[in-house]
Amino acid sequence: PQTHFDDGGFNFLQNTFNVDISRSFNKIASGLNLGFGGEFRFENYKIYKGEQASYDTFPNPFGQAPGSQGFPGFSPSDVIDKSRTNISLYVDAELNATKNWLIDGAVRFENYSDFGSVVTFKLASRYRVMPNFNIRGSVSTGFRAPSLQQINFSNTLTSFIGGVLVQSRIARNGDAITKAAGIPNLKQETSVNASLGFAWKPVKGLTVTLDGYMVKVKDRIVLSGLFDATDNTLSPALVAQLNAIGVQSAQFFANAVNTTNYGLDIVVDYTKKIGKNNFKALLAGNFQQMKVDAIHVPTALDDSYKHRKTFFSDREEAFLLASAPKGKFTLSLEYSRSKYAAGVNVN
Repeated sequence: PQTHFDDGGFNFLQNTFNVDISRSFNKIASGLNLGFGGEFRFENYKIYKGEQASYDTFPNPFGQAPGSQGFPGFSPSDVIDKSRTNISLYVDAELNATKNWLIDGAVRFENYSDFGSVVTFKLASRYRVMPNFNIRGSVSTGFRAPSLQQINFSNTLTSFIGGVLVQSRIARNGDAITKAAGIPNLKQETSVNASLGFAWKPVKGLTVTLDGYMVKVKDRIVLSGLFDATDNTLSPALVAQLNAIGVQSAQFFANAVNTTNYGLDIVVDYTKKIGKNNFKALLAGNFQQMKVDAIHVPTALDDSYKHRKTFFSDREEAFLLASAPKGKFTLSLEYSRSKYAAGVNVN
């Protein structure tokens, strides 16, 4: 039997062009810096098919999955070529109201060719309590359109359900299977962000910073659990779509959850120079916790506990929470002399 296959693949292209202009005005208060600019971004995502033997169905006596098992190739129904453009403009003003008080504000406008326009804001401030101690904080809003991959990716995979080898489909947003399941079109994620912290320089060469933060994300995009065609509670339309392409289960990208991240960033930076010898140590740490605030189950799947749990399964919730580890530390040590340096990093 054939054991090597060309499964096809995918390409992602992103081109950006940006311009940033700034100017300082020293005679306004204790100093004002104005900046503005813009960016044009072009994105293109393609999936190209594999050889026929990698995805097609061939009769066999073992009841196993067809094609290249484990990862069947991309089929003609997966092939896609989608592009979009993004135009953004921003204005930023940084004012030293006094020698000790800095205020920073920014406004950003973005227009996506496939998701329309949005305006986001940022306001930040820093106050020098003592010559070696600053307090700082910020609040901002955020916006992220679904990536072209989240909208357009599709593929059939080999998986196990109840110990039986079956074909599972990741269906692209907006296709017949996704609509039959009642999954709505993807929309943008929005967020509100806030932080508060300080920077301290207790002695020469040593800087300590600590910042606490909160990030609230609304309509976060995640991958659903597997909907099984053998489940007699599924809609007949969805079962018919799965049977028509010869797969037993399907899953979908959806704006499934609202989440909140709470975290604390700690950075200790030490530099010491003795003659021609330079020593540098950097310790960076992060503690954080993520919680799921709400689950947005589509109306068509909100008819039973089973469907709700499948839509955002325990497995997918575990994957989501694992994306925000509760603790992470990095230690970097470096010694340099003249043109030579040696160091070690531990994570």
